[in-house]
Parts: sequence; C-alpha cells; structure tokens
Amino acid sequence: MSVRNLFRLSTVNEFYVLDLDRCLLDTEKLQALLVVVLKRDLGIESHEMNIVRRKVEQSGGSFDTASYVMGFLDKQGEDGPALWHSIKQRFIDEAQKEDMLLPYARQFIYELRLRKRKYGIVTFGGDMWQSVKIAAAGLDDVPHLITHELEKGRLLASWQRKDGTFLLPRQVAGKKLYAKRLVFVDDKPVSFVGLPSGITGVWAIAPGAKWPKSAYENLPHHTTPVDGIHGAIELLFSHKDS
Repeated sequence: MSVRNLFRLSTVNEFYVLDLDRCLLDTEKLQALLVVVLKRDLGIESHEMNIVRRKVEQSGGSFDTASYVMGFLDKQGEDGPALWHSIKQRFIDEAQKEDMLLPYARQFIYELRLRKRKYGIVTFGGDMWQSVKIAAAGLDDVPHLITHELEKGRLLASWQRKDGTFLLPRQVAGKKLYAKRLVFVDDKPVSFVGLPSGITGVWAIAPGAKWPKSAYENLPHHTTPVDGIHGAIELLFSHKDS
C-alpha cells in the first residue's frame, strides 16, 4: 500500500471533540449516587464535601471527588487510597444499573454513529475521578483524554499543523488520526479560550446555568451558544445529509 493511500486511510474530514461533565454526563445524578454510597459504605457525610465542591466550581474549577475522599479518610487515620480503591468499583457497578447520561446525550451519540462521524472525549479534572465517571457512565469504550488544561481551546490549538489540519492524539481518536476540521462541544465558556480557526465551537449551555454578558462577548467568533445538547443536535445535525 502506498504512503498516499495510508494517509487517506488516516484522515477524516471532521472529528468531534466532546466534553464529559454536563454535556454527556449527568454530573449531579452521578454525584448524588456517590454520596449515598459513601455514607452507606464508609460513613462519610456529604455536607462538608458539598461546601468544598460548590466553592471549587464557583471559582471555575472542577471538583476532584476522589482526591477529596482520600484526603478526608487520611485525616481520619484511615488508608485513603486503599479505601477509595475498594469503594470505586462498587460505585461504578451501581451507576451502570442506571442511565447516567443527560437527556439528548444518547441521541447525540446516535447521530454521530448514524453519520459515521469520528468522536472522542476531552474532559478537564483529576485523572482518578474523571476515569471513574467515564466508567460509571458506560463511556469507557469511547476514546478519551483527561486534561489539566482548563482552557481547552489552547490544547486543541496545539494539535493543529501548519497546513491547518489537526493531528489527534491516540487517547482522543483511538489511533493516530488526521482531521481536516474539528467540532468542539463544551458547556463552559472558558473552554473555548484560544480556540483556533478550523474548529467549530459549540457552547452547549447547561440547563439552568447563568453566565454573565461578558462570557458571550468573549466567545471566539466561530463558537455558537446553544441550549444544551438538544441545541447542539439541532445546530449540527438538522438539515444535514446523513
């Protein structure tokens, strides 16, 4: 097989980069189940954890539940990592008995598969907790990258080559893959900072989320705000050939 044919096999016109929390995953539902499991199996009350979580998320960060639980147990004189390891699989097993995806998230994935579009997940947060959430949601078969870069636009920009195409990491695409264009779906405006041309940004605003006027004004011009994943489906797949 020629080098030219190999290049063609490794190139797609469009690749979809999807956020996890509040885009695909019902983060609140998953967190509520964990609270039940932690109280039942480890006797950990949720009040203090919820206060810390709200402070972190209000500052624009991502609350790392796994690190919090391990730190809490360490302070109690317990072996935090060992207890977390023992509890996480029970939590995953219980979560997989329910649908932990947001309304329309399953339809979004269906639309991608129907059109044979390639996609992967890029999620911000602690490695351990994000991995658990992906498994609990039944999404561990989807290629995924956990990043510590809050401004994901800059991360995606680092994949862009001089000719404008994108070389996708194996974690995101499942293999070495070139894409002519990217579609990036996320629920936080900060994620679009540094987003280069060649990427269609879709700001899927989570239901009930309130953002200041400046968040809209500072969006890259090639990013469109929509109402959640339902709005993303309408924007991206309505009036498009399958």
